[in-house]
Amino acid sequence: MGPGLKWGYGLMLNAVSLPGMRAAGTGSWAGLANTFFRVDPASGLTGAIYSPSLPFVPPEQLKLYIDFELALYATG
Repeated sequence: MGPGLKWGYGLMLNAVSLPGMRAAGTGSWAGLANTFFRVDPASGLTGAIYSPSLPFVPPEQLKLYIDFELALYATG
């Protein structure tokens, strides 16, 4: 999962805030076919990307997730 992440009741949770991105307590989920959503109650932002494709999270998909999140928080 990576540093600063843990499992909650049904979602992966951020244990720490990421500057310019999600706050601690943000929950997210990624499905096998690259469907992804995030809910950040601290900032009141949520986002979803549904790009049904395989394989699961190839490098270009991960870049899309990060770019989407940066754009979302820049406008939020």
